[in-house]
Amino acid sequence: MKSSLSLRARFIIAAGVMIVVVIALTLLVNRAILSNTVTQNLDARIDTQIDLLQNAIRPDGRVENANLRLLPHFQNAPLQWGWRVESDGALQAYGAVLDPGRVVWKSGDGAAIHTGTIYTGIGRSRAGVEMHVRRKDVVLHNHLYRITVFAPRQLVVEAMDAAITPTQVALALMSVALLVVAYLQLFYSLKPVFRLRDAVGLVREGRLRRLPGGQPRELAPFAAELNALLDQNEAGLEHARHHVGNLAHGLKTPLATLTLKLAREGASAESRALVAEMARRIDHHLNRARAAARSTGDRASADLGAVARVLSDALHHLHEGKAIAVEDSAAQMLAVDPEDLDEMLGNLLDNACRFSRAHVRLSAQVQGAMVAVMVEDDGPGIPPEAIAQALTLGTRLDESGQGYGLGLGIVGELAQLYGGHLALEPSERMGGLRAVLTLPRRI
Repeated sequence: MKSSLSLRARFIIAAGVMIVVVIALTLLVNRAILSNTVTQNLDARIDTQIDLLQNAIRPDGRVENANLRLLPHFQNAPLQWGWRVESDGALQAYGAVLDPGRVVWKSGDGAAIHTGTIYTGIGRSRAGVEMHVRRKDVVLHNHLYRITVFAPRQLVVEAMDAAITPTQVALALMSVALLVVAYLQLFYSLKPVFRLRDAVGLVREGRLRRLPGGQPRELAPFAAELNALLDQNEAGLEHARHHVGNLAHGLKTPLATLTLKLAREGASAESRALVAEMARRIDHHLNRARAAARSTGDRASADLGAVARVLSDALHHLHEGKAIAVEDSAAQMLAVDPEDLDEMLGNLLDNACRFSRAHVRLSAQVQGAMVAVMVEDDGPGIPPEAIAQALTLGTRLDESGQGYGLGLGIVGELAQLYGGHLALEPSERMGGLRAVLTLPRRI
């Protein structure tokens, strides 16, 4: 199943998209404002030249150069300005040459006459340069004059580029700063979520019974529901434990009575063995139910070294002449119930003692959140092809000994209930069998 994006990634992506959209809209609006401002500035300069031309027209219709002041832009090439004064078919011009037939007026048209009104248009010079055109019709000395002044449109573009570049740099830096601020804000805002996650992990490990209070308003209902679920599970677990105890009492008492009755009546050894096997199987499944209940509730704690030393002392008396060595590495705390650990280690050490020649060794090795408990002996070992059979519940490889083949099967199932496992392999150090029991470490 494909994993979905984390909340952090979703927030950063959403913030990035929003910042890009806002920056793009800001650039568009800023460009429109700048274009309007630059165009108005150019219009004001052109209108100044129109007023100067209007004041320089003599009564005979000629433009008096002595009274005319041209703006410096009229002498700048190649982006040269230009002007035209038309009256009664006469034309006076200076600077760039405008093509009147290629002017597109934004308001009115080229033929309409409205004295005192200034029209704006876009045209081209004879050299092909796009021009920004302003025109005014005035009546002077009883004659109609059309004054036209035009400037290269590129001046507007250059002014906009000069103004927009610093703005773009500033907006780019601002977008980076906003992303950094958004990430810092996200990190601060999600800290309660991370603390709640860590608290759930502590509850799962058994180091906390309930989630702590004082959660933010948005997380408080979620934490309350989790605590209610924990309380409900604990109540159901206690109820299950009670019924398991009742079941154990209800089954063991009749079986014990049946065992005594068979003994008094002189029943065959096979019948008594069958009853004993039934009792052992019932004990196995009751222990399994008990361990399952523990594994879903509060995790207990067991000292591996202490349990191993107690068992080694007891087995030393049962198996005389067998030396059981518990190494210092066994000083580990395990997240299992002490009774379950006693049962698992007891089975492994008892098997090792029964099949060893003289020595049994117990050691441990930390493997992350787990601990590998190793029980080795110097006995004959088990052929590799028989290992799977040895771990099967109810299967015995040695038919001459006592027991019903439940020991290793019980150990394996109990280990699985705690998230661990049991493995059998040859012991390179001692030459016999090595049983590796992996169980969770108490952190």
